[in-house]
Amino acid sequence: MILDEDRPGNIGFKERFIQVRRKDLVAFINIERSDGSDGEISCLCRTILQDSIGGKKLAKENSDFIKIEQTVVFGNNETVARVKVTMPDCTANIDEEGEEDVVSFALELSEPSPKVVKISKKNICFIDIVPENALQDAKDALAK
Repeated sequence: MILDEDRPGNIGFKERFIQVRRKDLVAFINIERSDGSDGEISCLCRTILQDSIGGKKLAKENSDFIKIEQTVVFGNNETVARVKVTMPDCTANIDEEGEEDVVSFALELSEPSPKVVKISKKNICFIDIVPENALQDAKDALAK
């Protein structure tokens, strides 16, 4: 039970944009509780088909990722929770030239409980599933 003087906190994603490699098959996304940690609180976390930047292909449910719609619970004094995203078979997005496409989807937080809990501005986390070499290419470009 949360009392008026308690500070239950706000819930939001740690990061708004995440890139995961196709070959990893699983990604863990962190959700944070900030500005207090009194009592048990929760929210709904679900996948949505939305890309971070126009022009990317939308990921396909059941081939690029498995749909999530689950309640995330923070116990008293807990400040971090993790959501597991499963990506069963990302090979469906290889184009005619044999190149892998970057595909995108998102996780959304909603329905905080109890009602005094707020969802932060980081209520959506955009996830790009990228080819294996894309992450290395980005690291190499930053190193130059």
